[in-house]
Amino acid sequence: MFDALMYVKAGRALQVPVALEVSRSGVGAHAWVFFTSPVPAEMARRLGTGLLREAMALRGRMNLASYDRLFPSQDLLPAGPTTSTPRSQPAARPPAASTTLRTRPR
Repeated sequence: MFDALMYVKAGRALQVPVALEVSRSGVGAHAWVFFTSPVPAEMARRLGTGLLREAMALRGRMNLASYDRLFPSQDLLPAGPTTSTPRSQPAARPPAASTTLRTRPR
């Protein structure tokens, strides 16, 4: 979880808003970056890996053990749907099983 907080801090340092979601297990977290308009997958991945590098530099001893995956998962996406969003199928667990944290006060 601390590594995810460093990712949020890296986003703040680079003026990139990052939303943090506690995983269903309650042990891990997911960091989300949303764009106001469509961007090429390559650019989104470059931003995500740049934030990861910055988080690693801020944390000092952070390694890739806490890193699970990055979406989009490749620079060029094939035509058609590639991922299932939470709203595209019934929830496997109750909606209260995950929580999005507000990292900045309104």
